[in-house]
Amino acid sequence: MKTLRECQAIVEKSKHFKQVTHNIDNHEIIIFDYNDGAKYLDFLEHDAFELRGLTFVDGERFPMLDKFFNLGEKSETELEESLTKKVKSVQIKDDGSLIGFIVLRNGKVVPKTKAGFSNPFTTIASNWLKENQNEKAIKELYDEGIHPLFECVSDKEKIVLKYDWEGLKLIQARRKDNSFLTVEELQVIADKYDFVFEAPKDYSIQELLDLKDTFQDIEGFIVRFEDDTFTKVKTAWYFEQHQSDEGLKRVNYLLESFLNGENKAEETYEEDFLKEVNEKVLKPFSITSLNELKAFVFRDGERNDVMKYQQAFKGFLTEYNLQNNYDNENTLIKLSLDNSIDDILPQLDAFQRSKAESIQEKTLNHIDKSVRNIISILEKNISHKEINEQFKGTDFLGVALRNNNKEYTEEKIREEIVTMFKKNTRKLQDARAFLR
Repeated sequence: MKTLRECQAIVEKSKHFKQVTHNIDNHEIIIFDYNDGAKYLDFLEHDAFELRGLTFVDGERFPMLDKFFNLGEKSETELEESLTKKVKSVQIKDDGSLIGFIVLRNGKVVPKTKAGFSNPFTTIASNWLKENQNEKAIKELYDEGIHPLFECVSDKEKIVLKYDWEGLKLIQARRKDNSFLTVEELQVIADKYDFVFEAPKDYSIQELLDLKDTFQDIEGFIVRFEDDTFTKVKTAWYFEQHQSDEGLKRVNYLLESFLNGENKAEETYEEDFLKEVNEKVLKPFSITSLNELKAFVFRDGERNDVMKYQQAFKGFLTEYNLQNNYDNENTLIKLSLDNSIDDILPQLDAFQRSKAESIQEKTLNHIDKSVRNIISILEKNISHKEINEQFKGTDFLGVALRNNNKEYTEEKIREEIVTMFKKNTRKLQDARAFLR
C-alpha cells in the first residue's frame, strides 16, 4: 500500500507516471496516474500498479482499482499460468468510466475518474449522488472505512458499446487497508443502498478463452483471482469494433477536409479515397456534386458526416482505411498473410519499411513454426483427448483435431492456419504465447 511520498518518488524516477494537484474547498488533492505509453514492465519496475487514479486528500488515501492488463499482455507464459490459478469471480466489463468518490472534511462528496474531477462522467456521477440518497450512502460507507467503486455508463457518452440507460453500477469496493470486499459483501451493500450490481458470471479461464470469439455486444470480462489480482479478457467483437472506430477517425478527417475545401487531393491516398467514396458512397445515393454532398452531410443544420447516418458505409470505409494504414500492425500482418506486402514497400518511408519487413518476417516465421508444431503432434498418432491437452486454449486446437487420423499435407495445414488468421489477425498475436 503506497504512501504519498512513495508515489511521489515513483513520479520523480519515471517519465511514465505523473501527479496532478487540485484544490477543492481549500483541500489539497493529489491524483497519481500513468502517462500514455506506460507498459506492464514500467509498472513492474517501479511497483506502480496503484498509480491509476490513487488520490490523496490532505494526505488521506482514496484508492481506485490497481492497473491490470489484458490476459496474455504481461508475459508469454501468463496465459498458461492463468489456467492453473483459482478464479474468485468473473464480472462483465462495461464500456464506460471508473468512478470513485472522495469525502472532504466538511462532508462534501466529490466524484472522480482516475484522471480528474471535470468530465462528462463525473457530471453524470454528480447527478447520481442526488438520487435515492446516494450521497448519504457514500458517506456512510466512508465512515465504515469502505470506498465503493463504480462503472459509469451512459446512452449519451458512447465509447464503443451503446447503452439504453445512464448511471452507475457497483463493481468493486476497497477498505482503507486496501483489501477488497468479497462478492457477497458487495451484494449486501447493493441490496442495502439499492445500487445497480450484476452478479458474477460462472466462467473458468478456459471457457472465456474458448468463448471470447463468440460473444457479441459486450466488451469482455474482468477476472478476479483468489490472490486478488485481476485480468481482462476482451471479446474479439469489441476489438474489431474499437479498431473500426479508430480507423474511421482518419476517414472522417479526410471527408471533413474535403468538404471544407482544405483537401486538394494532391496525395495518392486522398485521390484514391475520394475516388472510392464517389463510387461506393455517393453514387448509390445519386449524389453527384459537392453541393449535394454538403446538403446530405450537413442536413438539418447539424455537422454530421455520412457515416453517422449511413452505417452501411462503415464496413467499406473501415476496410479502406485499414488497407491504407501501413502504421497499423494488423494491416501489415494481413498483407503478409496475403503475400502482398512487397507491393506496398516502395510507398513507405525508411522507418515504415523496416517495420513492415520485420512484421512480415515474424508473421511468416510464426506460420512456419505453427505448421511444424501441429505436424509434430499429429505424427505421434495420439488421441483426440491428448491433442486437446496439447493445444488447450489455443486456436490451433481446431486445426489439429480436424486433421487428426486423416490424410494431411504440410500445404493443407498451412492453408488452414493462414485462413484462420486472415479472418482475425489478432488471433495471430494472441497465439504467439503458445508457440514459443
